[in-house]
Order: sequence, then structure tokens, then C-alpha cells
Amino acid sequence: MKLRFRLLLLMLTSLFRSKQPMSHVSRLKLRVWPVDVDIKKVNIERFFAFGDLGWVSMLMDWGIFRQILTSRYAPFGKCLSLSVKGPLWLFQRFEIQTTIIWCDHYWVYAEQQFLSKGQIVAISVIKGGVLQEGRLLKVNQWMPQAELVSVLGKPELVDLYQRTEKAMWRATRG
Repeated sequence: MKLRFRLLLLMLTSLFRSKQPMSHVSRLKLRVWPVDVDIKKVNIERFFAFGDLGWVSMLMDWGIFRQILTSRYAPFGKCLSLSVKGPLWLFQRFEIQTTIIWCDHYWVYAEQQFLSKGQIVAISVIKGGVLQEGRLLKVNQWMPQAELVSVLGKPELVDLYQRTEKAMWRATRG
């Protein structure tokens, strides 16, 4: 199955999901199909695509995906880090667990764990946001619960990614 079909299936199943709080761990169960592999195992590029499905699944769990579609918002995510510890093989079942670790004014930071048979196969940290007509929206405009995560205190990991990203922007801007 191509990712478009998986996304469509995810959207259909979201109609029957109950709304979850932002502190909820979003779980998405998938299987590796022939279109996902290079010869026998999943390539790095596909881990990023699976991570995008995990991000959309989390938005659906929060119950705001319908609002995103009707408001003409465009959700997107950026992978800040991906560490693959082992391969995912053809026809192997796995689960993506997405957990929010921090929110600031514009971004939601989340950790994604790719698990197979209870073992971590890969871990990624993503930064997601929502655009409206090309403009980045503040988190509290599309997610009222965001303040709950922000009061927990910024994890050192998020601070490190923010400083690294700023340094990379300065270096590439000359």
C-alpha cells in the first residue's frame, strides 16, 4: 500500500476514534509492505514518511484533524533527529508511539518511537506546526491544550535542538 492509501485509511478510522488529551501517547500500528523496502528492509526515507503518518495520527487523536481540514490549515512536521537502531523487514508489523515533549508559541515537539515486538527499532524527534495561507499559526490558535505541556518545563533535548537549528540557519545564511 502506498502512503496515500494508508493516510486515507487513517482518516476514515479517525471518524470512530474518541478524543484524547494532549498528554496521551498516540499509537499507530503498521506493517511493512513491498513498496516500503529496498530489496528486503525499510530504507531511511520511509522512516520519515512513517513519522509523518504518526504526526497525523496524533492530530486525529486530539480530535482537531476535522478542524484542520475545515479551516484550510496545513499541518506539517519536520524531523529534527532520527536514530535507527535496527531494520524493519518486509511484512514486519510495527507500532509508532508519538508523545508530546514540549510546546512553545509556534511549535509542538514530539518524540516518536518505532517499536517491533516490544523492542525499539528507531527513535525520532519531530517539530510540528500548522500553516494557514502560508503563515505559521501559534499553537494556542489550533490547540487550546498546548499550555498544559508548556508548564512542565523545557526538556534539555528540545533546548539543544533549538540552539542547533539556530546555528544551522546562521551558518547557511552567511
